[in-house]
Amino acid sequence: MFERKDEKLNTTFVWLVKSGLLDKKNGYKLQLISAWAELFGYFGSVWLKVKDLDRIKKDEECLVSSIEIKSLRGEGEGEGVEVEKLRKLREKKMLKKLSVVQDVADGLMAVADVRDGKGVLSGPLLLACAGMVSAVISTHKNWVSC
Repeated sequence: MFERKDEKLNTTFVWLVKSGLLDKKNGYKLQLISAWAELFGYFGSVWLKVKDLDRIKKDEECLVSSIEIKSLRGEGEGEGVEVEKLRKLREKKMLKKLSVVQDVADGLMAVADVRDGKGVLSGPLLLACAGMVSAVISTHKNWVSC
């Protein structure tokens, strides 16, 4: 089932095959298992981040209503602190959304690995765009954290 005459190994297990620790057939099986595990990991990561986004959205709504109530009551003394918290929460929400987009792009590349480069979602242009989106978002996240 996994054996092909023209099988190509990804760089993940190439060094094990070249060193003789794995034969080519086992390297291909491990590569396929690794691709499926990676795809499953991206799916789980997106799901957890979407749940986290829902929590952040609720926290943001509570903070906005708290700021509005304080401004209506005329209690402006703690408003600056809460506005700063709101700004940080919105920044966190934006970074979390970018992280979801990055995981979806990386997931597309994992689908291509699972499908062994065949199918609609394995086109070179789509994979290049997904890789570029992932790289740009990663660069942005690293830049912001500095």
